[in-house]
Amino acid sequence: MTDWKLELLQAFEDNYIYVIHNSDSAMVIDPGEAAPVLEFLKSKKLKLKHILLTHHHWDHVSGSKELKESFDAKIWGPQDDRISDVDAYLFEGPLNLMGLEFKILETPGHTIPALSYSVKLCSESYVFSGDTLFAGGCGRLFE
Repeated sequence: MTDWKLELLQAFEDNYIYVIHNSDSAMVIDPGEAAPVLEFLKSKKLKLKHILLTHHHWDHVSGSKELKESFDAKIWGPQDDRISDVDAYLFEGPLNLMGLEFKILETPGHTIPALSYSVKLCSESYVFSGDTLFAGGCGRLFE
C-alpha cells in the first residue's frame, strides 16, 4: 500500500496549490505559480506526473505550462479554450491516477466549466473545488 501525503503550498497572497505525493512521484492541483511547486519537488526529490486544473482563472493555471515542460507532466482539466496546454479533458465520472481513485464532479458557477476532484487519501476524504467552495460559503459566481 502506498503512503500518500497531501501538502499545501502558498501561492500569491491568498491561494494554495495542493500536492499529493508518495515517496517518489507527485501530482498538483491548481498550480497558480510554478516556483513553489518546483522548490517543493526538488526538496523532496519527487517527479511530477500529473497536473489537475479546476477552472481557467490565472491564479489556478499560470504555473501549469512551466511545470509540464520541466517534468513532461500531463495536464488534466475542463474542456475550456481559455486553458492552454491541456492534454486530456475531464468530465464528471471516475479517474484513476497513480493508483488513486478520483471522482470528478462538474461544478459550474464560479466559472463555466469548472471541476472539483474528490479523493480518499489513507483514511481521509478530500474535495478540491477550486473557487467553487470556500470555508464560509460558495465562491463568487462569475459565469
